[in-house]
Amino acid sequence: MERGNIKVSDKLDVKGWSVESLYILMWKNQMFVNRRYQRKLVWNLEENQLFIDSLLSKYPVPSIILSEYEVKIDDDIDDNYEIIDGLQRLNAIALFMRCKFPIKYNEEYMYYDLNYCPGAAELVAKGKLEQPTPVLPFEVCNAIRYAQIPVVVTMQRKERIEKIELIFNRINSQGRKLSSHDIRQANNIDLFADLVRRVATSIRGDYTYDDRIAILDMPKISLRSNGLDYGIDPESSFWIRHGFFLFNNFRQSKDEELLAGTMAMCLLGENFHVNARNLNIIYDSNSKLSQKINKIVEAAGRDVLEKEFFDIIIEIDNIFTSVHSNFSQYLFENAKTANKDICFSALFFALYRLHQEGFIITNPVCIAETLKEYCKSTFSMITENISYDVRDHAIHILYSMLKDVMTKQLPRQHTQDDDLLAELLSLSTVEMQMLDFKIGLTYFENGFWNNDEIEQIGKTLVAMANTNHARYSTGYVIIGVADTGDAYNDWNDIYNQDPVIFGRHFVVGIQKEAERRRRNVDEFVRDFSSKLKQLDISQDLLDSVLANMRVVDFHDKDLLILPAHHFGNSKYHGEMYRREFSKTIKCSQN
Repeated sequence: MERGNIKVSDKLDVKGWSVESLYILMWKNQMFVNRRYQRKLVWNLEENQLFIDSLLSKYPVPSIILSEYEVKIDDDIDDNYEIIDGLQRLNAIALFMRCKFPIKYNEEYMYYDLNYCPGAAELVAKGKLEQPTPVLPFEVCNAIRYAQIPVVVTMQRKERIEKIELIFNRINSQGRKLSSHDIRQANNIDLFADLVRRVATSIRGDYTYDDRIAILDMPKISLRSNGLDYGIDPESSFWIRHGFFLFNNFRQSKDEELLAGTMAMCLLGENFHVNARNLNIIYDSNSKLSQKINKIVEAAGRDVLEKEFFDIIIEIDNIFTSVHSNFSQYLFENAKTANKDICFSALFFALYRLHQEGFIITNPVCIAETLKEYCKSTFSMITENISYDVRDHAIHILYSMLKDVMTKQLPRQHTQDDDLLAELLSLSTVEMQMLDFKIGLTYFENGFWNNDEIEQIGKTLVAMANTNHARYSTGYVIIGVADTGDAYNDWNDIYNQDPVIFGRHFVVGIQKEAERRRRNVDEFVRDFSSKLKQLDISQDLLDSVLANMRVVDFHDKDLLILPAHHFGNSKYHGEMYRREFSKTIKCSQN
């Protein structure tokens, strides 16, 4: 779409809205974030507090810009709103009204009164929200809830996404405090930019299958910081675990910038020089280089490349996990050595090139030891001199010496289950309604069957079969995956085996459990099937689960997949269950 002489709005309405009216739209799930162009939650605690204080003190605040659109639900039509500008401010309002942080009043830090927060009473009754103390006086809460914020509402009846992009681009080219790469991403929703964003979110652990997400769910998939208890622990992220970045780099989208340059080098070849100028050209949709790289992505397939790139991240993770270390500590005496991000690019590019030639890693310990042996002639050179000649020389050495310790192998046939598992393991915590992971089926201490866990699996399968999910008609319980590091550590104390780290998950498989019971995997699964048949589950669902359960090889770990197709009236011991977010809930009897 050309920018000249385009009417980007069919409606443009400017007026003051109260803080409470904006929150009500959020509470009713009528306000959404489009992650294709919106950046992350980046405000820290002090910035959130300062904005609320500005409202209370009646400072002028910038306008919030929303795009209105209609959604038909049954026979009703609701107005929904997509945030074009104002994500950080709207999130500050939601957090404050839900008592996620206090503000300073009369020299004391005090919280909003939940009695004046729409929908809070129900959340308090369910134990999902608590009223911290001390509480702000009534008149202060009233002043905040009725504070006026300028809101611009636009509507686009045709070419909506393209026109919103134009508005967003125009806003963010006029002096807003965005990082260089935030501006690149904001100005471009082409295939390559989308590929970079998707890989970056998978690595950080904030991937969502749908780019459109309710604003109240954003904290659940954001990196927590001091005073803000968001859903993702930054210390567990790939970048920080290996010492490539500090936490503040995430706020500047340095992770996405590094990936953009690295992935561009992989797709365009090593003659592509990664620098700010060339990245700007790639993100300029009208440039020849941008058109070239987007044609490459289109020809290869965005989803195919996304998996290939993320698989290399998993490999790098597992190389250093195999020696119980991380990139920085294992290779450098000084963990604060500079230019480790460029070292990452060199290693990533070498592995990508070898993957394209059919080489695979069969012994990650050997790879780690080889990287350490050649560190002085590769990574150490880069840390001292980041010229392109030195970088290219280091890449060639990495490629040659890794080739000697990797195995040439014909790739096994790709299956639908490969794609399914990669998708399910990438889902964020806000998309877990039809998914449940179990690390195992037996007790760690003695290897006996964990009948309580098996009963819980039965209830979960019933609940998923009764849940009519908008996207997933089938739910999945997957055995052999730990959701947390603590769960993996408990497992590892018994079995002493490295996991495959995939996003925030620790994939351990079921082989070790089977061996402990002196069974092979097939025998172990047959024994479990017998246990499953003993559960009092609706027969049609039980038959379906037994007929469709299967073992899948995922990066050399055998995972047991239990699918629960939608039936609608399934029961466990005569009781109805349903899924509420990631929990299995017994339905009340009327």
